[in-house]
Amino acid sequence: MTNTNLPRHSFGAKIMWKIISPFIKSAREGAEPLIYLASNPKFDEISGKYYDQYNQKKSSTKTYDTNLQKAVWKESMVVTGLLK
Repeated sequence: MTNTNLPRHSFGAKIMWKIISPFIKSAREGAEPLIYLASNPKFDEISGKYYDQYNQKKSSTKTYDTNLQKAVWKESMVVTGLLK
């Protein structure tokens, strides 16, 4: 989990954030693996893989459901205004 200051809008979230904050990463620490993976040339030819931090992992079984993939893609197109 990454500290992004989102709980500032909710009193309950602020309390929960205080409890869990010692266990979360700063925004910089959370971004480091993404920047590394996006900018390292050794990953230029790798696409469509799932990473947990710096390690490639098998994604959830649901992500292999082609009907769900199509539904999510279509809904994303609608939400972004690219499909009416």
